[in-house]
Amino acid sequence: MSEHASPAPEPAGASSNKKPDDPARLEDYAHPTTHQLRIVGRRRADAEAKLEQQQRDARAKPPE
Repeated sequence: MSEHASPAPEPAGASSNKKPDDPARLEDYAHPTTHQLRIVGRRRADAEAKLEQQQRDARAKPPE
């Protein structure tokens, strides 16, 4: 391999000349769809239920 090998190509979508507030870059963060929001809501509800169950189990556990 040569000393003057070309640098590795940038990953797709990673352009160094785009600013963080560049509109082209902001398109990557479009509004989520209704389906995606429902999935997030369901995951959050499941996580809260799991946490409540763990807290109940911890309170009910006799001290060692």
